[in-house]
Amino acid sequence: ALKGENYSESMFRLSERILGTSLNRNVSSEIRFDNVTEFAEYIGKGKRRVQEMKDKHGEKPIIWLGTKTVGSVNRMPQSYTPQQDFWEELVEELKGRYAFYELLGPEDKPVSDRVEHGNGNSHFAFNSEILKACAAGIGLDGMQIELAHALGNSRMVILLGPTHPRAVVYPGFEEQMLTIPSFSDFERLNYCRGCGMVGYANGASYKEKLEVMRTRQKGFELDEETDCRRLKKREYAYDCWRNLDVKEIRTKLAGLVK
Repeated sequence: ALKGENYSESMFRLSERILGTSLNRNVSSEIRFDNVTEFAEYIGKGKRRVQEMKDKHGEKPIIWLGTKTVGSVNRMPQSYTPQQDFWEELVEELKGRYAFYELLGPEDKPVSDRVEHGNGNSHFAFNSEILKACAAGIGLDGMQIELAHALGNSRMVILLGPTHPRAVVYPGFEEQMLTIPSFSDFERLNYCRGCGMVGYANGASYKEKLEVMRTRQKGFELDEETDCRRLKKREYAYDCWRNLDVKEIRTKLAGLVK
């Protein structure tokens, strides 16, 4: 997340080091639930939910929303006070053109009464049917990105807080997996970085964060309690999301859903 290496490439390199041999990278991520007998019930429910949404919304493209993620709270725009109503504003802005399906956990509440959801169903196999049927998605740095890609639907706009854009885009999918900030904006605007990094931290990674971030921001310091950038005087919130704009998402989404 700091240096901009995709998760799959990291796993390749780790495996090669363990096995002592090079691996063929000309493979595709794939996940299937329809060949597991125990999941047949969830698959059926997912297919019926897709049909219900199509009956309700007609020709409107369905867009999946991944509004929550684990790890540092700064990986979610709603954690930044000025953007706390971001998802509701997004749905309100785009509701005329798209229908929305929000991926929710068992205890999660939908961001708006205008979004569809699983009505209590959150099983991976159930949601796999939804993700395959969606025209595209809008999500955060999290497992929903990996799941949608592995299901063959890589059309998405990925909203990034403290993560390098190249860390979430699979090689060869740069025209389908669009990020905010984009690769060029990330390098040009010197975005806030250095937070939780998916919650994995130890002495070595802590030192690495400092070294990387001090090359980007003069005087950068980490807060040991939050494992995030130390707030400066008169700062009350982290600013990873200050430039997030619904209009930019609308433009990127229109390029994916034609």
